[in-house]
Amino acid sequence: MLIGGVMAKFGTIDELEVFQLAESLADLVWRAVMAWDHFAKSTVGEQLVRAADSVGANLAEGHASGSFTEFKRFSRYSKRSLEEVRFFLRRAQARQLLDVKVTSELRPLIETLRPKLGAFIESLDRRVKQSKIKSLPINRSTNQPINPKVLS
Repeated sequence: MLIGGVMAKFGTIDELEVFQLAESLADLVWRAVMAWDHFAKSTVGEQLVRAADSVGANLAEGHASGSFTEFKRFSRYSKRSLEEVRFFLRRAQARQLLDVKVTSELRPLIETLRPKLGAFIESLDRRVKQSKIKSLPINRSTNQPINPKVLS
């Protein structure tokens, strides 16, 4: 799949549930903002759409890197973008730009995506740590990795 097959366990980006949820979020936000007047679109709307698109875009870029470390880094950017989406959605609600139907669709989507993205990042963190442990020299008598700090 990707360089050296390191990321083969993930399959394509389209198969990842967090990516599918991110795409749904971006599309729903886009449809909502398109109904706003020019001023609302050019202030809150633009930033909201960019942040929503950035959630999935960062996941895609991290996945394409071929490295668990880079994937984790870009997934963290996705998490930050999701928090930005939440901020602008609160602004949009306070300014009465969102109707009840859109809010009722967005809330559960974000409440599902947020913890799943956090858990996904944690799983990447474990994989990064495991890959670092596998690359450490092994003490043949204990069959355990040697901590590089001990070597210096």
